[in-house]
Formats: sequence, structure tokens, C-alpha cells
Amino acid sequence: MHCVMNNTETNNQNRVLEIKNSNIAVSVYNVWKSYESGKIKVLSDVNLQIKKGELVALWGVSGSGKSTLLHLIGGLDTIDNGRITTADLDPTNENERLELRRNKVGFIFQLHNLIPDLTLGENCLIPTLTTNISVPESRKRLNELIEMTGLQDRLHHRIQDLSGGERQRAAICRALINNPMIILADEPTGSLDEETGSQIFSLFKKLIDEKNITVIMATHERRFAEECDKIFKVKNGKVSQI
Repeated sequence: MHCVMNNTETNNQNRVLEIKNSNIAVSVYNVWKSYESGKIKVLSDVNLQIKKGELVALWGVSGSGKSTLLHLIGGLDTIDNGRITTADLDPTNENERLELRRNKVGFIFQLHNLIPDLTLGENCLIPTLTTNISVPESRKRLNELIEMTGLQDRLHHRIQDLSGGERQRAAICRALINNPMIILADEPTGSLDEETGSQIFSLFKKLIDEKNITVIMATHERRFAEECDKIFKVKNGKVSQI
């Protein structure tokens, strides 16, 4: 039996091939997301592209859908319809999603998700346990990241003994330990005071300048969004570039 591919399917495949041969870090194409069997609609026909080395804001109020979009891009959740390509991988494919989360994407959450009873260094090294990175190499990377973030004197302190800003910088170190191409940051400054939030945002810009990492940040703070290379406004599940 011959399978006849319609024009839409052909165009979609051509688009994916084009994405994989371009300078695009993330492509979201006609993506829909809902919960409770479609009763709660979160994202509707979302389309966007993000280039490698860009600092991008997903800007909107709480509940607008920006965190959900971030999770879909990183493979933490699954789409209803559409297509996402992240670092040339498909987050909806089980094997590619595993590769994506282990080696291509680093996550930073508003509440850190660090283990309080472990030290800063121990928390940062956790992602290396699921990779082939040697212990000497992981230690070398840790030392480089600790120096870059100014946490040298806090390396052996437990997370519960660190300030909010120090915890967020520790979360950044953990996200970077496997040398990802993309950082996905969900409200990384939301729980910080203005000065500390500015320091964290400056660190993101430093990462892009020094390591050419793509940073996608979900935020409700307009002051940070306006300093990004691109702003995608997320409102009621719709996304538009401004």
C-alpha cells in the first residue's frame, strides 16, 4: 500500500529539515496545549523561533501560559498538537527527550529545586550522575562555574545556609554543569529583591557573551524583558512577538 503525503505534511517535514540546518535553537510550530481532556486550554496555535545565542523573554502575567510553554520546549510536558524542535531534537520523542534533558538543556526554576541538606557543590554535581562525564571533568567544570558565579567560598555550604541570590546562582551552576546549548529559566528573578534580580539577569547576559548559550526566560517583569533580544508576549494562551 502506498502512502500519499498531503501538502501540509510535506511542508511540515521540509520546515523541520530547514530548522535542523539553520541557526535556530528552538522552533515552535502550531502548538496547542490543554489539560483535563481539553477542558482547560493553556496554549493555542503558538508559533515562534529563537536563534542560537539569543536572550529571549516569554513575558506575561501569572497563569498566561509562559511556564507551560517553557516546559514544552524542554520536554518536561507534552503537546496536544503541533511540532517543537529544541536543539535539533524532538521533545515528544522519548529517546530524543532524554538526550535533550541530559545534555542539551539546563533548567532553572523560581524555587530552585535544590536539595537543602546537600552542599552547593553536591547539588551542582547531581546532573553529571546520568552522563558519561568523568569525575575529574565534572569537578573541573564545577570549579569553573563556581568561579564564574562568585560562589567559591560557599562551595561546601549546605543550600539551607545560603541566601536567595546565592541559591539562584547555585541553580545556574547546576543547570550549566553538563554544558547545555540552551538554558530555560522559569521566573528566575521572581523571588529575589531588585538588586539581586539584576545581578542574576546580568549573569545570563554574561553566559551568552562568553559561552554563546541561548537563554529563554519566562518572566512577568517588564524591565528584564525589555533588555532581551526578543520579547514574546504570552497572554491567554496566545503568543505574539513585540
